[in-house]
Amino acid sequence: MVEEDNEIGTQLLPRPRTSEASDDGDGIEGVAHFATPTTRRRVGITGLLALGFFWVSGGIFGNEALLLAGPPAYVFVCLLIAPVLYALPVAVMIGELGAALPYDGGLVAWVAEACGSAVGAQTVWWLWVATILDSAIYPILAAHYLSRRVDLSTLRPEGAPIQTETRLVATALIGLITTVKLGGINCMVRMTEALVVIAIIPVLVFVGCGLSTLDGPALTNSDTSDEVGGYDPALLTSWVLWLYSGFFSLGSLAGEVDNPRRVYPIVTLSLIPTVALFCIAPLAVSVSIDSNRTHYHAGHFDSIATSLVGDWLGVSFVVAACLSQIGLFNGDMVVAERSMASVFDTYIHGDDAQWGITRYLLIENGTGVAPIYIVFNAIVSAMLTWFSYEDLIQFQMMQSALCSLLFLYAFCWYKFRQPDLHRPFSVPGNTIGAVLLSSPVAILTLANMWFCAVDETPIFGIPYAKLVMFGIITGVGVLGHVLIFSCDTHVRRGKASMKAQYSLVVEPINDLLASPDNFDFDTASLHSSSSETRETSSSGVNELS
Repeated sequence: MVEEDNEIGTQLLPRPRTSEASDDGDGIEGVAHFATPTTRRRVGITGLLALGFFWVSGGIFGNEALLLAGPPAYVFVCLLIAPVLYALPVAVMIGELGAALPYDGGLVAWVAEACGSAVGAQTVWWLWVATILDSAIYPILAAHYLSRRVDLSTLRPEGAPIQTETRLVATALIGLITTVKLGGINCMVRMTEALVVIAIIPVLVFVGCGLSTLDGPALTNSDTSDEVGGYDPALLTSWVLWLYSGFFSLGSLAGEVDNPRRVYPIVTLSLIPTVALFCIAPLAVSVSIDSNRTHYHAGHFDSIATSLVGDWLGVSFVVAACLSQIGLFNGDMVVAERSMASVFDTYIHGDDAQWGITRYLLIENGTGVAPIYIVFNAIVSAMLTWFSYEDLIQFQMMQSALCSLLFLYAFCWYKFRQPDLHRPFSVPGNTIGAVLLSSPVAILTLANMWFCAVDETPIFGIPYAKLVMFGIITGVGVLGHVLIFSCDTHVRRGKASMKAQYSLVVEPINDLLASPDNFDFDTASLHSSSSETRETSSSGVNELS
């Protein structure tokens, strides 16, 4: 980790500025700060709460897989521990940095300032990969829930493998959401706020009607035998941490939040109890009604809700599940698009595009980022829907672990190097408090990486597939970083050469033309000289005649 900006990767991140030029004067002189734009702030408390709800939870839909990973006793212990040891520390840290340093890019900018631009550039890559993997999960889950009520098998081409129809539906959902997103960030926030209400109501009805059915023995069952579902520590830890990992994403909109010093503390601390309640209460009711773990595949909550209240609640669950997954997908896309934009906006300038579709794709026009990033991320996410959602979750959590650990380091670095930074919302204890707060998050993150790395379960016939994928993604990031830096160095040298030639040839001419004193002629002498010339020419003509 280095304090200074490393030359490699400097061009891969938004240009920093010194604290002397910062908008509010916070920070220490000479320490680079990323720009905090004031003209694009559109998201308030309600909007960030809605986006945060879907980033962090989005409801219970899809959580059936928790009971496939472990017995109810294990699941509920993990769900009770994670908010205290993982979600709360992350929420507090994001709240402090988001309020004190509302940089565009959030986590990426903080890591880049603490660790140098080279590490910051790699963080952009890791964050983008983790987010795009996560985004593909939600359309798949929505398609699974939809298949509980609608026969999708008619969409499967003849001879195609099973689940092809759910992947086709997932791709169609991605196309629909992308179309809405191209309408602008205000349209996206309003849509998300509406989805929160729709996703919450059926769950509240389900929990309210099912509280009387709670069964203590069923909730404390700890049988891990294969006959009742077995135990998969990699999937269990990945899924539980995944439920709360969305708190890291809250910082990505720091540059677009109105009054971040007030909004971030309110939003982060409000989401903790809300998300914990929505994870635990519906699952407890479900297990009390149906304790057979082998039934818990995506969409089983629909069956339980139907048996508890009636078919109308089951249908409501399907509708709410589909809309909830849309909101979750939408939240991930916000992070992925801004992560990509933070790199390529250095090279692609929308103002240079003056014609047709190029101008439309490269110029931000109310969408928060250039539309090309929205379209590209949607295409990649659609391709990833052909993996199973369980595998995608474990891939995503293993890849995002690097970003999480670097964020924890950056938080401690700010506490140590900038103790006088104005923090409207701060963790007490300075550096020691920061280390104590981040330690349980780091331990849980490393434990999850270990469980995933040693998991021998093959994917597409490849053993230790998660570890192999992790190595490939990391290697591609490093190789791509080196190639981009090499190309960028070549381009910058060419530009420097052209600038030198321009300064030697064009600038002196411009200076000459721009100064009126260089053209101060004696008009009388000019007329006299012209008359003499004409007389000489006339006499010469006469002599010839």
